[in-house]
Amino acid sequence: MRPAGSTAQSPSALTHPKYRADIDGLRAVAVLSVVAYHAFPRKITGGFIGVDIFFVISGFLISTILFENLERDTFSFAEFYRRRIRRIFPALILVLLVTLAIGWAVLFNDEFQQLSKHVAAGAAFVSNFALWQESGYFANDAAQKPLLHLWSLGVEEQFYIAWPLLVYIGWRLRTNLLVLTLVVAGASFAFNIAWRHVDPVGLFYSPLTRFWELLAGAILAYLTLKGSALVRLQGVASHVASVAGAILILGAGLLLTTEEAFPGWWALLPIVGAALLIAAGPGGIFNRFILRHRVMVWFGLISYPLYLWHWPLLSYLGILYNEPTVTKKLFAVSAAITLAFLTYTLIEKRVRDKRRAPKTTYALVGMIIAVLAVGYSAKLSLIKPRLYRLEISSPGEEWVSIGEHAVEQDPGIYLLSGTLPGTTLFIGDSHIAQYWPRFLKLAKQEAVHTGIFALEGGCAPIPDVFSDKPIRKSCRMIRDRGFALAGGKDITAVVIGGAWNWYFLTSPEHYVLDNGKKVFVAGNFKALALARLKNVLSDIKSEHKRVILLLDNPIGSDFDPRVFLRYERLARMRAFGSSFAPIGTQQLALRQDLTHMADELGVEIIDPVSRLCVDGSCLRSTSVGLPVYSEASHLSARWIVDNADYIDRTLLGD
Repeated sequence: MRPAGSTAQSPSALTHPKYRADIDGLRAVAVLSVVAYHAFPRKITGGFIGVDIFFVISGFLISTILFENLERDTFSFAEFYRRRIRRIFPALILVLLVTLAIGWAVLFNDEFQQLSKHVAAGAAFVSNFALWQESGYFANDAAQKPLLHLWSLGVEEQFYIAWPLLVYIGWRLRTNLLVLTLVVAGASFAFNIAWRHVDPVGLFYSPLTRFWELLAGAILAYLTLKGSALVRLQGVASHVASVAGAILILGAGLLLTTEEAFPGWWALLPIVGAALLIAAGPGGIFNRFILRHRVMVWFGLISYPLYLWHWPLLSYLGILYNEPTVTKKLFAVSAAITLAFLTYTLIEKRVRDKRRAPKTTYALVGMIIAVLAVGYSAKLSLIKPRLYRLEISSPGEEWVSIGEHAVEQDPGIYLLSGTLPGTTLFIGDSHIAQYWPRFLKLAKQEAVHTGIFALEGGCAPIPDVFSDKPIRKSCRMIRDRGFALAGGKDITAVVIGGAWNWYFLTSPEHYVLDNGKKVFVAGNFKALALARLKNVLSDIKSEHKRVILLLDNPIGSDFDPRVFLRYERLARMRAFGSSFAPIGTQQLALRQDLTHMADELGVEIIDPVSRLCVDGSCLRSTSVGLPVYSEASHLSARWIVDNADYIDRTLLGD
């Protein structure tokens, strides 16, 4: 065999599997499922399995190339990756640049920085890792990420790097390639099952839990190449496999939802379904009459650029219109199909011209590196968006600032040293952490008490209240540590605050554990949680501490600048509509309940509503049009630094 990457033979010596129109039709099923799901997620609840179908197809085709060329002694790493570059890079480069350009025009500064990071990650094929890293408490809603869909491209390209190398090494060592494939696929599948309850986000994004889906196609490729009776289906067997595969995919698309841990066991439905359709061959009844239909084949040919284009358009539509109409969604899908066809016809087909292969490959590599550099530069704010002066801050920035300016004594426990005698302990969540910029300003300008902060995002400072979300796994430890510190002799004041409006009124994930049973908001959560909060306040009060209950600021979409300023994204930025929005009646009632409880216990109250609201109308933007909130629940750091003096007495005393 010639050395890997050798150019001793013509690049055309790298053989490819015989074209099958039905596989292009299966690509159409995959891409149309994903597009339908993204456009109408409540109707096509399981359409996301289209990505899994793509994985099987990719694993089958790429492994067919590997196994066949290794057997013929014609494999070349250099030519293999040249073909991948010409196949993947052109459309990707175009979509990344257009998405970034639109983002520059319509996104706020923090949104544009996040998009820029995703552009760089997409160009480097590590989007799955970037999105995995962002999956914490303050992660943006998926619909606000125009390049969210590139996670699958990252997984696929990581497979294209690891799998050919592993197969080549196995081949040189004369390892049975089927056994190798089965072992690696089995390990990946086992990891996928084991990780379901450990890290559901990692389960979705990790290549380790996804490679088995591509390797299902690789197993099929090996058996096909060797002429195994398992895949050499004819007559009735071919028709049965074809129909069974179609039923499995249809069932998965209609029945699965995002509530299931995915991939997990459920992914077997689309994976086995796709494998059966490929194994059935072009003569299978569903393959012959549906997948080989000219319309399906046409969609299959443009499936890659259609996948790239559809989500940025739908995402920007949601950003601009919050809840776009069906007509607008259909227009976006039509635009994506048109752009995909133009991309395929005018760019992809021309770039694949073999006569220009060497120069084209080098040019594409240079362009993807340039896109990566542009994205990274924008992430560093070297390129500023059109709306950057608005300065909408991310609510997660306070946590970064705490880590930089305070000493972390234990996980989630931070110390801010002061010069006044006495120590104030803060127990709560992000609705205390949002005041950190104000605390830091005080500490720099005035003498303050020492502050200890026991904080965790989304962690209710109420005993026996827990969350179904695995990302809250450190909540109990930090909360218990905070309550334990409250009894210390050096603690002179204790401040307890949280997103009360969320926990008591709207959170779908929090529950009170009552006699071993989970009681959610839809049940008797409010009464049970209030009783437990009252008990803990009473216990701390009995220790002769100064106890302060920090009430919640108003929350809701009316206060989210991305909502009430959405129509201004396309125009000159100015205050949109009224600077005020009403506070909900349930929030007012909860505020009265908490106030009554505090008065009964002799606990001090700090109430942001007294500063933000007048007669039930609450400030959402300043007189010069600057948002008061960073999103629907958190006040902006800028407003807090300049205006939240009501919180000062926690560190300054009376």
